Formats: sequence, C-alpha cells, structure tokens
Amino acid sequence: MTLDKIEKYYQILGINSKSTINEVKRAYRKKAFELHPDKNNSPDAGERFILLTEAYEFVINHKNGKSIVQQETYSYTDWQKEERERARQKAREYAEMEFEKFKQTD
Repeated sequence: MTLDKIEKYYQILGINSKSTINEVKRAYRKKAFELHPDKNNSPDAGERFILLTEAYEFVINHKNGKSIVQQETYSYTDWQKEERERARQKAREYAEMEFEKFKQTD
C-alpha cells in the first residue's frame, strides 16, 4: 500500500500517523457520532460512515501490527479484496444499528 493511501485514512479520521491507538479510537467515535445515519440526515451519511469505519479498521489494524499490508509483496489491491469488504460489511452493520447500540460496541 502506498503512503498516499494510508495517509488518506488518517485524513478521513482527522488525525496524523503519530496518533496513539486511544487517539484513533477517540477520533473515530467523535466522527461516527457526526456521521451515523441515526444522527445525520444527509443522503450520503451512510456511505461516509462506512468509509470512516473502513479507515478506522485499517488504521487500528496497522497500528496493532495486524495489517498484512506491511509486507512488501502485499498490495493495496490485495488488501481491498480481502480486508476492505470485511471492514465495509462491519460498517454497514454499524450503520443499521440504532446509535445507542452502536455506542456500546468496541
């Protein structure tokens, strides 16, 4: 994955690459509150929420050392095929939850 792609995820979350895991989580919760379809009536809120959750999943996994993207042979395209859809599915589930139940998730 190129640095540009990784930086895009940090920008979506409104943080920088030096942010701690707790700062990442805090930024995600704050933006999730703004974008969750229960709280935001904008027609694109659901898709923006899904993209936010995708970014969060990637950054958390990357910071925890769980991202296989760190291997040089693993491309962004490979990650998209294997991880992106998983992250987006999780985000879809969160978007369909009532906001109060979403707040109780990890």
